[in-house]
Amino acid sequence: MKLADGLHCTLYSYSPATAQRKQRWHEDGGQRHFYGTAEAARQAVLYLKREVKRDPEHVWEPMHLEKLEIAVPSTDVLVVLLNQGVSSLVKSCDIIETIDNVD
Repeated sequence: MKLADGLHCTLYSYSPATAQRKQRWHEDGGQRHFYGTAEAARQAVLYLKREVKRDPEHVWEPMHLEKLEIAVPSTDVLVVLLNQGVSSLVKSCDIIETIDNVD
């Protein structure tokens, strides 16, 4: 099912800075976290960074904060989400910040 161009909404998320741009939103079984604001996504990444740094066996890898434009929820959009996954709803994705190893 192809979605008609039209209304969209903006969400924020993050992904490893090592992920290839074209493959970031393909379904890979990994859990995605979405936020209503860039600041909420940033705080989630900073929390994750603090937790990783507390464990000496893990090394922090830079993360991209991303701004996503997705189709506005409707019955058609819900059907696509359930059958094809979130990657089919992403209209655009821009990296807005990289949180790296610097404290």
